[in-house]
Amino acid sequence: MIRINLLGSPKPKGKKSSGPALSMPSFELGSLGGPMVQVAAVLLIAGAEPTACADTGADGYGGALDKALAALLKELPLKQAARLAAQITGARDNEAYKRALLLKEQLASQ
Repeated sequence: MIRINLLGSPKPKGKKSSGPALSMPSFELGSLGGPMVQVAAVLLIAGAEPTACADTGADGYGGALDKALAALLKELPLKQAARLAAQITGARDNEAYKRALLLKEQLASQ
């Protein structure tokens, strides 16, 4: 006999328990007339670690943020250029501002 209780499923009828109405994931394994063995399991799932892709570029937007900032910094003050570049690329304002500062330093050193 194999019986599986999943997390969040009610305990089988007829079993009295002083614990919560929901059970841990458990598996009862046994053969007809043989001893029963209960095994409990917990499965932890995490998202994948972010990886650097060749198409994301140094700015994380495939180079689009850097390209927009480069053009806008030639014509506008840093804060305004960063805000507009963020709107164009979908980047956060703070992220675009930090990237604009870095690009402005790089352009000044050239």
